[in-house]
Amino acid sequence: MSALAEIMHLKGYTVTGSDMNRSGMVEHLQRAGIRISVGHAAEHVSGADLVVYTAAISKDNPELLEAERLGIPTVERAVFLGFIMTHYKMPVGISGTHGKTTTTSLLSIVCMEAGLDPTVLVGGTLPAIGGNYRIGSSDLMIFEACEYVDSFLNFCPKMAVILNIEADHLDYFKDIHQIIDSFHRFASICGPDGCVVANFDDANVRRACEALPCKVISFGFGTDAHCRAVIRDVPGFPVFDCYWGGELLGEVSLSVPGRHNVLNSLSVIAAGLSLGIPFAQIAAGLAKFKGVGRRFEYKGEFGGVTVVDDYAHHPTEISATLASAKSLGFHEIYCIFQPHTYTRTKLLFDDFVRALSCGVHPVLVDIYAAREKSDGVTTAKGLADAIPGAVFAGSFEAAADYVKSRAKSGDAILTVGAGNVFQIADLLLQK
Repeated sequence: MSALAEIMHLKGYTVTGSDMNRSGMVEHLQRAGIRISVGHAAEHVSGADLVVYTAAISKDNPELLEAERLGIPTVERAVFLGFIMTHYKMPVGISGTHGKTTTTSLLSIVCMEAGLDPTVLVGGTLPAIGGNYRIGSSDLMIFEACEYVDSFLNFCPKMAVILNIEADHLDYFKDIHQIIDSFHRFASICGPDGCVVANFDDANVRRACEALPCKVISFGFGTDAHCRAVIRDVPGFPVFDCYWGGELLGEVSLSVPGRHNVLNSLSVIAAGLSLGIPFAQIAAGLAKFKGVGRRFEYKGEFGGVTVVDDYAHHPTEISATLASAKSLGFHEIYCIFQPHTYTRTKLLFDDFVRALSCGVHPVLVDIYAAREKSDGVTTAKGLADAIPGAVFAGSFEAAADYVKSRAKSGDAILTVGAGNVFQIADLLLQK
């Protein structure tokens, strides 16, 4: 919402807004000359020609009700973002069940290093842009495209990146077939003069790319991919040789861990080459990327114990996060996991059990409900009971005390989940 407000302000429109609480973002917009009120009240919409709202706003919000009473048109954020994209010649949408924020950040840094001056909208805090958005002066816009409630179908990319497709958001989607169809429709928006950058290691992505009206550029580890990686067996962060067809383009060294980040980087290389960026500049940009907020984010240390926070909330993401931690050579790994939503926990229960039964020490805290209410059956304790060696902690304080009493120098503690579990990392470092 803040990015949309600043973009329209810079285009010369009169923009006002409101937020529930005062924050650094509210103060930033106020310094930019945008009138932001703290708290929601009916009088805030007086004189407006259009009211834009986020899906997080309830339908009985006083400002929405007043707009309806006054006959002022209202539009949801994703729809309005789609309208803004029509002002850019090259909107690039990063989609997928996992990895959107990291890949959006990677591509943004590569494009900034190449002097393309993009506008960026990312779902996490990217230190290189000082927040979650950047307003550029070029016709290039790079943005996250989330599939939840089909919101990305409101967008109009000329280039669409599809990282992976798995069963998720099953409180909205009926099954994996509906999800694949949704991604196919998103990719189709690119049109005959656009292109799709797709992970062909993923069978669901291949299916989503069938019979598209546009060019498809594939990436992956498979020999049939246009953009392919061969990982070198070296300790620490990944190093790989990148091939375009049968041609060796050169070596890429990453500053973030994990095989999944090699795939994310391949998508950026394919997209960057398509945007006309030389491979050497792309590789240099990838090497500079140190991560984004809540994506394997180093929080600090105490007594030789490393504390890392990660947003992973799907079993596949958890497996990738724990594999990354293992690749860095920690002695023991304690994973404090906060399940996200009752629906996801219930429908992917067995997958969560498998993901957390991998030689780490799982500590679970209560489910983060987000938009849902308890079903009275699905609980974090029930999940913990099904995982060998797992412990259920009744509170954040109890979880912090448990791992702090056991972790030793050379170990790592990970706080994992899409809710507010990061507060436990802060608690540990304060203790």
